[in-house]
Amino acid sequence: RSATTSSASWATPTGPRSVSSTPRCSPPGSAPWSSTASSTSSASSSTTSVTPATLAAAGIAEGDKYYLATITTEKGEMVAALDSTKAPKGVKQFVTLAKAGFYDDLTFHRAVNGFMIQGGDPKGDGTGGVSGSKTGGAPTSGVGEAPANNSYSLGDLAYAKGSGDPAFTFGSQFFVVTAADGANGSLAPEGNPQYGWFGRVVSGIDVAKTIEASKVNGESLTPKIKITSVTISKQKTMTAVSATSSTSSAAEDSSSSSATSSSSSAK
Repeated sequence: RSATTSSASWATPTGPRSVSSTPRCSPPGSAPWSSTASSTSSASSSTTSVTPATLAAAGIAEGDKYYLATITTEKGEMVAALDSTKAPKGVKQFVTLAKAGFYDDLTFHRAVNGFMIQGGDPKGDGTGGVSGSKTGGAPTSGVGEAPANNSYSLGDLAYAKGSGDPAFTFGSQFFVVTAADGANGSLAPEGNPQYGWFGRVVSGIDVAKTIEASKVNGESLTPKIKITSVTISKQKTMTAVSATSSTSSAAEDSSSSSATSSSSSAK
């Protein structure tokens, strides 16, 4: 498999598949419909359970600067750690769009069971990108960063890209890896990652799995799963993790401001 924003046909059964922004034909069998009650908890309550140990397990190293992004959907909340030390360009793009309200009221439009869920397209059909009035000045595209150790893991966030685009190209569409093994045979064939990494879900991966298992037509979620809002925390710096630490000891960067993105309709 691969993760692209341009249409591409299915390869041989053992060949790559792309994470594209356009739906595919003849996908593997989808899981039956499942649903959960939508989350009503606030971003602040969601992030309080994120500990230094949790962040360390997600690859945030001592001294790294990071944000916590709360992605609220109609199926619940996911909290992702965005490592702006390891992926400064990719994180800046997502944070800029989220603070401007770009992602509010957009959707997850695509899901491939055992692979990923994809969203962030203002058109809702996999063909859109950065556009409209709520972009915060973010560029329409750019080139970001590879994942640590050149491999992806369960819960990783990365940008979808066109099949002809350079590796690590970013726009607005992103995906969450739901494969237990990171799907590196598709996302990083022969150890060569292709998709711009910018963070990892540290709380709420069950929500991604619920979306993954929702009803699809081919690979298109039917209905699409609404992203109610994306909220960005103040930037923080990762501090040392003690063996007994149970609460976050990350220091807030006072020069950064908190942001709660305002609602915007799909463009």
